Amino acid sequence: MLSVRDGSTVAELDDATGRETPLALSCLGFAPLPGDSRMLVAHQRRGRWELLLWETATGEQTELELGLPGEASASWYPDGSALLVQHNHHARSELFRYDWPPARWSS
Repeated sequence: MLSVRDGSTVAELDDATGRETPLALSCLGFAPLPGDSRMLVAHQRRGRWELLLWETATGEQTELELGLPGEASASWYPDGSALLVQHNHHARSELFRYDWPPARWSS
């Protein structure tokens, strides 16, 4: 992540360097609240697309263990209180609300 002021590196999340097989990361968006530096990220650390929250100010990563087979993508609710999770498995898609915190499901 680069600073818009001077182009310097502010934070970096890397799942490729030093790995025999580089893994992909995808930015799904920053939290929509002013001053909230969390970024929603999709990763492939277990061979499928899963989700994590990355606190860009501290580097802390929280993998969201959804307990679902298949792959997941997500976007923020406008107030930042939850994620809209798209779950894909066996050619079917489902949408869930994932409240953060505490984590709980709604469909």
